[in-house]
Amino acid sequence: MKDAIKKLSAEQLKFISEECSIKQDELSFMSDDELYDKVYMELCEIEVDAIPDDEDEEESDRCKMASDIVTLLGNALAR
Repeated sequence: MKDAIKKLSAEQLKFISEECSIKQDELSFMSDDELYDKVYMELCEIEVDAIPDDEDEEESDRCKMASDIVTLLGNALAR
């Protein structure tokens, strides 16, 4: 996961920092387990909570951002 974090954009890192209450510079020092527990799982919860209840409703930017990051980190976990 540490390599995947390095591939995130500045906007994605800012989102993680704000949503997970983690300073951006702390991310590079976190272990894979910490990243999983404090970032990946938190963003999974945000993604699920932010999914619109109505199919006709468009996903929010918050949902899209969380989803994009979860996908990237999830792919890194699958490797």
